[in-house]
Amino acid sequence: MPRRSVTGTGWLVVLLIAGQAPGATLGETVYVGGFVSQGYVNSSDHNYLMPNTREGSGEFNEAAFNLSAQPLDDLRVGAQFLGRDFGSRVDATVTVDWAYGDWRWRDELGVRAGKIKLPYGLYNQGRDIDMLRTPVLLPQSVYAEADRDLIIAYEGVGLYGNIPCGGWGELDYELCYGSLSVPESGIGPTNEEVAQNARDLEGAVAAEVASQYGVPADSVTAAVAGDIAVDLQVPWIVGGSLIWTTPLTGLRIGGSAFAGDIEAAGTVHYDVLVDDGQGVPEYLPYALSFDDDLDLHSVFTTSLEYSRGPWLLAAELSRTRFASQRDLGWYAKARYRLGRRWSVAAVYSEYYPDYDDRDGETLVQAGEPAHGAWQDDLGVSVRFDVNDHWLLKLELHAMDGTALALPGGPDASTSEARRWRVIAAKTTFHF
Repeated sequence: MPRRSVTGTGWLVVLLIAGQAPGATLGETVYVGGFVSQGYVNSSDHNYLMPNTREGSGEFNEAAFNLSAQPLDDLRVGAQFLGRDFGSRVDATVTVDWAYGDWRWRDELGVRAGKIKLPYGLYNQGRDIDMLRTPVLLPQSVYAEADRDLIIAYEGVGLYGNIPCGGWGELDYELCYGSLSVPESGIGPTNEEVAQNARDLEGAVAAEVASQYGVPADSVTAAVAGDIAVDLQVPWIVGGSLIWTTPLTGLRIGGSAFAGDIEAAGTVHYDVLVDDGQGVPEYLPYALSFDDDLDLHSVFTTSLEYSRGPWLLAAELSRTRFASQRDLGWYAKARYRLGRRWSVAAVYSEYYPDYDDRDGETLVQAGEPAHGAWQDDLGVSVRFDVNDHWLLKLELHAMDGTALALPGGPDASTSEARRWRVIAAKTTFHF
């Protein structure tokens, strides 16, 4: 797909609108908002989140423009358009980030339909809104940027409401059913599962060709040829979230859970070499088509947040069972506001792509470094609000392990490093 930069006309339009008024209202019922941001990521030893961060990358920007209206007292409609550049992994094409109608019959029950933010964890629905947090990045152990385009929103219907519990506080719930839009890059675990299955079939392909030619099996070899194009669909997902606002002021406890179905289809091409020892070896093309149904067994989070005065403390745990993936991630964070303009935060997180192999023994047996089985991340952040609509952020991460690092790139001699660091900076203008 040709790449388009949102630093051109698209951003200019947003900035012109932004210059009119913060949170402008058009007429009596239409509200206009949005934001523009530019970030920078520099990492040692390993590329992180996007390619080329070892040299430093500014391909980390986004712009959004949203409209909402309330034509009736209990009916709201709205949409947001987002352009996001995230290195070569995500181009800057403007997409519909969310768009839905919301009918709130009463406090205990409302209905939404359209493209709706997925209620995953405490912060997924607001993950693109920089002004809601101090850090540049949400904890990647739970809110991985590689999964952002997949889990940011679902297309379907949802029920939600707030249920008072008397002296026990109140409950906020969301139930959802719909489908997910799969990004062009696919779903990492599914791509890896298909590739591994294709490699596992190389022996069977060789045996099949040997049988067809009537030659000894050991005279035929087969190898996967090139990349495998996988067409992925998530036709349905069901789940929801429940958050308890406790009687203790500032304390929220919650959880979310989802299950679904994933369809993977495509064709695997093999290079087959037939050598019967009696003539010139013959190279043959061979292809296998597949159409598989994969279960998204479960994705769940448990969450806790406590805020009091300038302090905010939070912790979340996420666990996924999907295709060959059995991952586990958690984090704990603390944020402190230093007056009106400054705030600081510290976050510690751990991530394991296979929670049954947290020490990396399986990787070692395959000849790979054990530290690919985990990633511990200690991050510190500082935020400065220049004014009510412009903010600056800077943060430093000390990493142990490479489970979320990107492979490859130049200077491969340093790619085995277990401990490394990441520096991230970002500025955002919101209106």
